[in-house]
Amino acid sequence: MKFCSPRAIQSVRIVGAVSFLTLLLVSLASRSFADDAPEFRTPKSGPAPHINGPSIFGVRPGSPFLYRIPASGDRPIQFEVSHLPSGLQLDSKTGEISGSLKRTGEYAVTLRAKNSAGHTEKKFRMVVGETIALTLPNG
Repeated sequence: MKFCSPRAIQSVRIVGAVSFLTLLLVSLASRSFADDAPEFRTPKSGPAPHINGPSIFGVRPGSPFLYRIPASGDRPIQFEVSHLPSGLQLDSKTGEISGSLKRTGEYAVTLRAKNSAGHTEKKFRMVVGETIALTLPNG
């Protein structure tokens, strides 16, 4: 069995590295500046409404409550919330829920959005308490 000398192996490595760098430079030189334009991979939303975002929102008792229902779809969208706790109001045109909740506890509501193309709903929990964490315990 015949083995290659260390010098021969080093030469192969150098030739391989030079070939790779040559290909890389040619590839970069052939790119146009149009390739640097941002690429959006998020699919466009359809015309029917879709409620995005979290399924839970936390606040401390007596603190201002401000949450805008995140929804995609053709405008105008009409918003509704079932079982909205007293102390909170909904702007049905913007989807903004505002006010204040004084009692601790969990409030289960259903967020709804509708437009001329359809309607959707999402279960949502409002948690009022003193142990609301501003960041996750693990980070």
